Amino acid sequence: MRTPGGGEAVMTDLRLRIVPDPALLAPTRRTIRRWADENQIAGERAERLLLACGEALANSIEHTREAGRDARAAAAAAFRDPSITLDLRVDDQGRVVAQICDRGPWREPGSPSGGLRGRGLALMRRAMGRVEVLRAEAGTVVRLIEEPVHPQADVRRQRRG
Repeated sequence: MRTPGGGEAVMTDLRLRIVPDPALLAPTRRTIRRWADENQIAGERAERLLLACGEALANSIEHTREAGRDARAAAAAAFRDPSITLDLRVDDQGRVVAQICDRGPWREPGSPSGGLRGRGLALMRRAMGRVEVLRAEAGTVVRLIEEPVHPQADVRRQRRG
């Protein structure tokens, strides 16, 4: 990637450990925005990253906190670090890759938890293009991989809505 002065931009990685507290979402989003600015990720591209990461982090916080309320999960979690990790990088193809890891249990979309639930994965896919979910007893890993956005693809997505 070229800088305005013609030199090569140095892309930096970001790794955060986050306590599963909803009050930390806003400061974490500000950190993601700063990282995006520092890596020349701007405009709609930055907004899509913030939307997808915010949704994945909110889900991780919720699931990790729910694990703490379940007696058996809480006992198992006592031996694990309850923090959530967020890793951001730009891969060798120039795509943003975000990875969010938590220690909470996976819930299938549409699980009975009330309200308008189960739309997070679809929202993340619309924002980033590709979402990979790795489920294990120790927790969940969500990987968001930026795919190029083409105006025609956006129109088709909106029509399918």
